[in-house]
Amino acid sequence: MPKWSNPLAKYGIYWQEIERQPEVNKAVNDFMENEVLPTWQSFAPVDSGEYRDSIQITEKSTNKGRGKVEATADNAVYVEFGGQNTPEYAPAEKTARKYGGTAHGKS
Repeated sequence: MPKWSNPLAKYGIYWQEIERQPEVNKAVNDFMENEVLPTWQSFAPVDSGEYRDSIQITEKSTNKGRGKVEATADNAVYVEFGGQNTPEYAPAEKTARKYGGTAHGKS
């Protein structure tokens, strides 16, 4: 549920009702497919392509107005946060910020 107040509540329209609408969930899925995936992939460093190719929708929006996109490669945590010999590339964070959010609870 959004962290901001609902200006429509005074009209009896609540987030839970909006999130369940098929049109909302279709739009969320289209956004993930057509915006989030290609953006995240464009920020991904490419060596073998394994990381970039592992970025996928892992949870489609069905009735909550949200879904999940993840990188499932074994080295995903190192690409995002860096490691002893790996710089922090942060492609998930860069993608989230492009669309006004944050990834992994960062601020």
